[in-house]
Amino acid sequence: MKVIRILFIAIIFAALILPGIVMLTQTSAPESFSVSAVEDWIDEEIGFRSAFITAYGTICERLFHTSGNNQVLIGKDNMLFYSETINDYTGTSPMTDAEITALAESLASLSESVEARGAHLIVLIAPNKNTVYPENMPYYISRGNGSSNRERFHKQLNALSVCYIDALPLLQNAGFQTYYTTDTHWNPEGARLAYCAIMDQISQWYPDIAYNDYADAPRTENSHFGDLAKMYKPVTSSREVTSVVDVGSPYRFVRPMRSMDDMIIRTTSENNPQLNLFVLRDSFGEALFPYLASNAGSLTYSRTLPYDDALAQSEEANVIILEIVERNLGSLEIASQE
Repeated sequence: MKVIRILFIAIIFAALILPGIVMLTQTSAPESFSVSAVEDWIDEEIGFRSAFITAYGTICERLFHTSGNNQVLIGKDNMLFYSETINDYTGTSPMTDAEITALAESLASLSESVEARGAHLIVLIAPNKNTVYPENMPYYISRGNGSSNRERFHKQLNALSVCYIDALPLLQNAGFQTYYTTDTHWNPEGARLAYCAIMDQISQWYPDIAYNDYADAPRTENSHFGDLAKMYKPVTSSREVTSVVDVGSPYRFVRPMRSMDDMIIRTTSENNPQLNLFVLRDSFGEALFPYLASNAGSLTYSRTLPYDDALAQSEEANVIILEIVERNLGSLEIASQE
């Protein structure tokens, strides 16, 4: 134990001294001396910063089964969880009934407007990872007993006859892992299940729609550096092995895509030319993208908020999908339909 203490003290001492030594060799200075500019400069220029964050995170993980980062929780079987989902999990500071009702009514108004022009609306909430895997949460965090925002919202949408896909049963009962261990998001298999639920609903409206469920598609192993793992061990060589579904490349980009962070992405495909999708999405939509793009004649992927139906109309979409993760439900904004 004495050796561990000495090693810990040595690491802390090095963490204090070495960055300063490295910074002495820097000749650049921040472009301005505002607080934000100086903070950004320190983040970029400080020596060994990522290495020390990783060392600290590794020590905390091995000695205390914590990450050392207040945004990352280490649960059972080393499954990582995002701390911003704790309130949803415990039922702390829920949305008010008035907020739930107002959001549901705005979507009901949107649904009526969409249907009036012969199109359809689908609402999809991606569950938080601890909603899908509550048994893996740290033992010291107790789950709330009341209805969650997601459950209350679902009930309101049903009462207002808004099409809502409940992906939770599919993700929980799949028989295989549907979320990454080291990431906040669903993995390719979880996204595939959500995609199939979307296409099942669309095929009820358009019976001539045929889609590939990719159940028997080839899989390849790939290493994935989870967003939660990056937060507390940014330079670790450890990666999560995941199975990637090979959807082929049956779609084309209307204009070159820089990254999945683009505000608007447009694709076309020879599959289902009668299907023109408009998807308002967050980061959970990234894993859905190859499936939807491969099975829609036209696809517009948007990250613009508040949602403005005029854009979907201009794209002549006949199916509109609003996808948002459970933890951000309160931030969903719908422009007035008046």
